[in-house]
Amino acid sequence: REPVGAGPVVVSVFVNPLLFGEAADLETSPRTLAADLVVCAREGVDVVFAPSVDEVYPGGEPEVTVEPGPLADV
Repeated sequence: REPVGAGPVVVSVFVNPLLFGEAADLETSPRTLAADLVVCAREGVDVVFAPSVDEVYPGGEPEVTVEPGPLADV
């Protein structure tokens, strides 16, 4: 099956620890990279980028943050 549009298809797979409130939630979050790679191959993905936490946050904390303002309270 051909991808929509022109050019290579790149997929990023990353479980972001900052999106979890409690460490237990992060620990129980599924990490299915092998299964994800099978799906990507089946769908014709050209490149899969699966960085480690250290690669995404080399200093341990994000370098850029976004403050959502009052909308976050809704």
